[in-house]
Amino acid sequence: MKSRYRLKTKSALNKEDTSQGKPFIEKKSTIDTASLPSSSSSLLIMPSIPKRSDWRKDKCNISLLLFLYLLQGVPLGMAASIPLIIQTYGTSWSQQATFSFAFWPFSLKLLWAPIVDALYIKRYGRRKTWLIPVQYLIGLVMIILSYHINDILLTTKTSTNNQPHIYFLTSIFFGLSFLAATQDICVDGWALSMLSRENVGWASICNSVGQTAGYFLGNVVFLAFESKDFANRYVRQPLNMELQSTGLITFSGFLLFWGIIFVISTTLVALLKHEIDEYYDPHDPHFGLTETYKVLLKVFRLPSVRSIALILLTAKIGFSATDAMTGLELIERGVAKDSLALLAIPLVPLQIILPFLISKYMTGKKPLNIYIKSYPFRLLLGIIMAIFVYYTPTFQKYNKTFPWYYYTLAIVIYAIHQIFVYNMFVSQMAFFAQVSDPKIGGTYMTLLNTLSNLGSNWISTTVLYAADYLTWKTCSLGGSQCKTAVEENNCHILGGVCDLSIDPYYIEISICIIAGIIWFLWKYQTIIRLQYLPISAWQLNKSWQKIQRQYMAESETKPTLTELNPPPDYVSQRIKIWEELKTKYQNYVASQPQVDITITLPDGKKLPGKSWKTTPNEIAQGISQGLAAATVIAKVNGELWDLDRPFEKDSSLELIKFDDEQGKQVFWHSTAHIMGEAMELCYGGCLCYGPPIEQGFYYDMYLENRTVSGLDYEPLEKVMKRIVKEEQPFERLEISKEDLIRLFGYNPFKVRILNEKVHTPTTTVYRCGPLIDLCRGPHIRHTGKVKAFAITKNSSTYWEGDQTRETLQRIYGISFPEAKQLKEWKHLQEEAAKRNHRKIGLEQDLFFFHELSPGSCFFHPKGAHIYNKLIEFIRGEYRKRGYQEVISPNIFNSKLWKTSGHWDHYSDNMFKTEIEKEVYALKPMNCPGHCVMFSSRLRSWRELPLRMADFGVLHRNELSGALSGLTRVRRFQQDDAHIFCTQSQIKSEIEGCLDLLKHVYGIFGFTFELKLSTRPSSFLGEIETWNRAESQLEEALKSFGYPWRIDPGDGAFYGPKIDITIRDALQRAHQCATIQLDFQLPQRFQLQYQTNEQGELQTPVIIHRAILGSIERMMAVLTESFGGKWPFWLSPRQMAIVPVFPSLDSYAQEVQKKLWLAGFQVDCDLDPGTTLNKKIRQNQLAQYNFIGVVGQTEQANGTINIRTRDNKQHGEFTIDEVIKRFRELAETRTNHAEDEFAGPSAESNVAGATSKLEHTKLSESHDD
Repeated sequence: MKSRYRLKTKSALNKEDTSQGKPFIEKKSTIDTASLPSSSSSLLIMPSIPKRSDWRKDKCNISLLLFLYLLQGVPLGMAASIPLIIQTYGTSWSQQATFSFAFWPFSLKLLWAPIVDALYIKRYGRRKTWLIPVQYLIGLVMIILSYHINDILLTTKTSTNNQPHIYFLTSIFFGLSFLAATQDICVDGWALSMLSRENVGWASICNSVGQTAGYFLGNVVFLAFESKDFANRYVRQPLNMELQSTGLITFSGFLLFWGIIFVISTTLVALLKHEIDEYYDPHDPHFGLTETYKVLLKVFRLPSVRSIALILLTAKIGFSATDAMTGLELIERGVAKDSLALLAIPLVPLQIILPFLISKYMTGKKPLNIYIKSYPFRLLLGIIMAIFVYYTPTFQKYNKTFPWYYYTLAIVIYAIHQIFVYNMFVSQMAFFAQVSDPKIGGTYMTLLNTLSNLGSNWISTTVLYAADYLTWKTCSLGGSQCKTAVEENNCHILGGVCDLSIDPYYIEISICIIAGIIWFLWKYQTIIRLQYLPISAWQLNKSWQKIQRQYMAESETKPTLTELNPPPDYVSQRIKIWEELKTKYQNYVASQPQVDITITLPDGKKLPGKSWKTTPNEIAQGISQGLAAATVIAKVNGELWDLDRPFEKDSSLELIKFDDEQGKQVFWHSTAHIMGEAMELCYGGCLCYGPPIEQGFYYDMYLENRTVSGLDYEPLEKVMKRIVKEEQPFERLEISKEDLIRLFGYNPFKVRILNEKVHTPTTTVYRCGPLIDLCRGPHIRHTGKVKAFAITKNSSTYWEGDQTRETLQRIYGISFPEAKQLKEWKHLQEEAAKRNHRKIGLEQDLFFFHELSPGSCFFHPKGAHIYNKLIEFIRGEYRKRGYQEVISPNIFNSKLWKTSGHWDHYSDNMFKTEIEKEVYALKPMNCPGHCVMFSSRLRSWRELPLRMADFGVLHRNELSGALSGLTRVRRFQQDDAHIFCTQSQIKSEIEGCLDLLKHVYGIFGFTFELKLSTRPSSFLGEIETWNRAESQLEEALKSFGYPWRIDPGDGAFYGPKIDITIRDALQRAHQCATIQLDFQLPQRFQLQYQTNEQGELQTPVIIHRAILGSIERMMAVLTESFGGKWPFWLSPRQMAIVPVFPSLDSYAQEVQKKLWLAGFQVDCDLDPGTTLNKKIRQNQLAQYNFIGVVGQTEQANGTINIRTRDNKQHGEFTIDEVIKRFRELAETRTNHAEDEFAGPSAESNVAGATSKLEHTKLSESHDD
């Protein structure tokens, strides 16, 4: 026997008992969420890119599944008919409650579903191991029962004490339901492997159609044809046959017939159908039984799940009496059970259509809003149904029948009831699909559905039991009570009748409705709150990782990293030297004269202080304790300054908080030291660099005989927490180079830094706890300021980035001064992971990478469309702004790169080859080639500014470890431009570049920050030239009108530059654009232009300029910023055309052709195996901007009905109108085309066309 449980990613076991929605005929349904008439699971859980299905290749398997589900529905339908039959025998409410246990197995099958899915005989197959014996058992039980059912029912009817017979009847049908539930588990699982991948959606249709048909046969057809009244009135009398005292069929005959069908069909399946699990992947997670139940327990322990569990177990209190008792009460009042059963027939179309109609409102983030709005109406319908039951006897005619208008009224009430039942059901299922942790597939939803089912069953059973205690009957002779069967029998012996004095139905209806109102007021806010919880509140996170390792047959690896005891030897030696040097420093400070100084605040306020005594922290505390607590670092005379470092002279003071970029950098730098201390205490290696970065910090360490793993994070964080708790102060010392070498003599990497990079006689060192590190600083006051942190990842790197040097271990982290900030950051990372451009690129079939060409992207047609649109956009702007596009070679002789200066500094990053004993290289940038083009002839001052633009292909030999999707590639293109101009033209050209930048980024919806980087210490050229250029850049930035700041000394050695940082939709920073001045390249290539007719020559200035930067990188940024929801002008999926019927395919293709020839990306969805609503939803999820529906009306009018991917309906338009609007939207490059499509002129026709579309959609999709 095999014992592995494979978690299902499709909700094959997800069942919802909708019996509470069947108040007239108590249908104990076992409808699968994937098999409701709405195909709700497919509407709620779908892949982003729909796949075409071809049902014909699986027609035999689909037929078999339909038949198996039909067999499943028959015994369930027969079981549901028993309460109606025994009610005519005068069965008590408590006996009905006892029999209701027969329907519990489908609500409890989660308890044994893993066993059915895990234990099997490989020779027979995973599903057939259970399916064959279970179906044989069902058939045999039905055959045996057929010989005894009449006697059992007769005994139940005639016995004075029929309670034992009710128990026996309940046991029989409980067993049948148990077997049917087990068969359902088998068939659900088999469906997933029996059908091909593209046809797996047909499983839900088979479930829906087959199970509903079986239930209909076992319940409605059986009750109708078993009734003598129905048989005589509707069959025998119209056919002039003799009227008889029995129906057309009997219960025993019906059972025998289906029992034989079960046995024969099971035998055929066992002999003829071979089970092949084609899609069983041994590398998928497989789960032992124990682990499976552990998963369920861990899910249930989540606070959010416990909250929803309480709601699911109690939500149906308000309408439990209505749902459980109304049908039985109508039989008590004379309505025939067969008539009651037949009421379900005209409502079948409504039950099919309703979920389709409702599901479109469930696509947002708050699906339970519909649930909340429907709840009061279901309570109100309970009152209406109670009134209807009360007046039922007044409709009864003399011959004990009811008029047609009574049944019409019943159908209307029931139909309204169904609307609100399905509102609540579909919204609940949508919420389940939204919050279920995808890592554990169907098990999560099955648990939630089980809780929902139990919430129906326990209340229903309780209500029926309670009814007996609330019933008050008195004997018409003597007035004695008729509480028990014995007392009723005594009354009948005396010739009396037990009259009903108090009807429990109305009492329970009242109690339940009041309880429902109280429940609604109690849980309303809780339901609202649950919808706003982040998705992480519903996930297992670390618990799942542990379980997953067990599922993957991995041994559970526990962290082995611990704090070294004793600590490394160098720690104590280092502290000893520190204390010696600190004493010297303290003596030095004490010897300094403490004179009165003035501290000037940013608002101009002046405060007194003492030099070498007063600190910025003391000033902050003097202003307010809150300010001092929130301050991260000080800035004294424009220099970042430790808060506890005393002022040395008159100073200006600025107090910087965490929300300032400099504050973040200092805070993260300090946390890096905390992590560095933990690394030393746990690993004992040699620390190298530990800087802050854009989002957090890292620390490098050299470890001789080990590497860092994810298992080390928890022990490291534990040590870091202790360090934070100790509030270790950050202390600063300025030490001579000789003492520094003595201090760090144990660490060869620090010695290298001192010898190679420190060129001053002294430098600074910081200490926190036992960690002492070479550091420029400054730092926060003490480690306790770090309230929240996390180690995020680790990697390997090389010393100084040189792959020929030592390998270092790098650990990354993030930290914040408040815990809620870390929580928000993690939520942002989750959102970023969903928007990952590599994930969306695969889902939307845009691009991929292959090992045969690492770092070079393969763009599919959809991706190439976006790529080309970006280039087309920039090319159009070039034409407006006087740029001239050029094409330059891809490969150059190394002499070019030596002239430009790139060969000495960049040749390792170039792809080189030897041709005819000369070295050539693929170009990594365009500027040297453009210099060659400029110098190809003598230029005149009249040609300047000369703006050369080039989209040529560039190659850079990035390290394989540095490659990262589209953001770091080896082959790419840039919107590269070089402006050759005079020095006097710099300002105007920079202004033009900034204006283009503003226009392009405005279209993408980006905000951006500007920074002027000025002359570095290693600059080349004349200082006057630099000053003049920087002045012009400043003037251009001032006239641009956007805020900017100066970054002194951060310019390139060849010229000052403007750094541009953009912010995307998630407020993440990206640096794509660049504007750089270059004085050196023109000189290297001896570029000159003629200034006048006398031939005087001067050297131009080059402005390097890119707006998008790398097209690949910008495409990655846009993918993640838009989250795959491309704006219309850029979208590779602008419209999907969906015909209502297959007969309209040709018209849909005709419309597509017109729109395609007009230049738009339009596809037709002609899948004949998918319903209209499902097509619309699939194309919305595939991010088509517009969905065009064409029906018979549209074909006749030559129009198309337009809706958007966000389900906004614009109505009916002619094809020419659509083309005109599409062109306008594409030309304006709006990001809100879906809202702006109709325009103000079209508002008048939207409402009418929308309502017409709704009508068309519902009626035609049903026919489809």
